[in-house]
Amino acid sequence: MLDKLTAAVLAAVNELAGGAYKVIEAKELADVLPAKYKAYERGLCDALKYLGARGYVDIRYEDGGTFCLRSLPKGRAYTERGEEEKKERRTKGGLLALFFGSFAGGALGALVTGLLLAFLL
Repeated sequence: MLDKLTAAVLAAVNELAGGAYKVIEAKELADVLPAKYKAYERGLCDALKYLGARGYVDIRYEDGGTFCLRSLPKGRAYTERGEEEKKERRTKGGLLALFFGSFAGGALGALVTGLLLAFLL
């Protein structure tokens, strides 16, 4: 399991390089990242090295913030799996809201019916 910064860096590498080697500067990579991670240029380089050591990306060389790298199948699969999990979480949350909304509507209907019967009969 990757932390949020490392997962965001992996997603950016997948977006920019894909399966082919590409020369990417740290600034170019930072531009693709969400705004909250852009200030961590040193963390970005460390995240890339971590991903390379774990087999998510292949780093051919690094030269002062310039990387020649490509995303490996393990890295692309991790990003795709993360997107699927987000969709699944949204679906579960929607079903839970639907259940509790139905339950509350039924309870409110029963309450109104009970009050009407008590006052009208």
